[in-house]
Amino acid sequence: MEIWFLGVMFRSKYHFRHFIVSVVALGISLVAFFVLGGGEEYFTLVFIYSVFGLFFFSLFLQATIETEWGDKNGEVWSKDCIWFNGLMAFIFFLEIAGALAHKSYFQ
Repeated sequence: MEIWFLGVMFRSKYHFRHFIVSVVALGISLVAFFVLGGGEEYFTLVFIYSVFGLFFFSLFLQATIETEWGDKNGEVWSKDCIWFNGLMAFIFFLEIAGALAHKSYFQ
């Protein structure tokens, strides 16, 4: 089953759902930065980013195990899961560093 969304083909409904969840998580993190980043709510902000970062990092590890480092693909897991979840985890860990740098700069 193939799903087309904004010109991108998803090979399964699981990949499409995960992409939507990822976009929502990224949106929540950006809203959290603009709402909480201006005040002294850095613990909450870093906590939110840490939860999302650990979530995507655990999916990255699970994808590497399930696909045997991309050697096999399935309906739920594929080699694309490895780089996508790794990239998302990296983005959230960059957000943690950015939030901490923002806090130290404005104190």
